[in-house]
Amino acid sequence: MLFRSLNALAAPDGPLTNPGARLVDSDITENTTWGKKGGPYLVNRTVTVTEGATLKILPGTSVTFKTGANLIDRKSVV
Repeated sequence: MLFRSLNALAAPDGPLTNPGARLVDSDITENTTWGKKGGPYLVNRTVTVTEGATLKILPGTSVTFKTGANLIDRKSVV
C-alpha cells in the first residue's frame, strides 16, 4: 500500500474563523469532489480517503486544516 499525507493550511485551535465553512470530520469512503461552490472546507481531525475511494479537489477550492489534522490517502500499488 502507498500512504500519502497532506497537511495544508493550519487553522487556529479556537473558534472557526469562517462560520460558513463545511466541517469535515469523517473518513471519505466513496468518490467525492470538493469544489469552490461547496466550500470552504475545514478538516477538523485526521481524515482518511479509504482504499477504493477518490477525493477530487477542484482548482480554487479553499481547504483549511485544524492544527494536527491531516488528510491521508490510501491507495493500492499494482
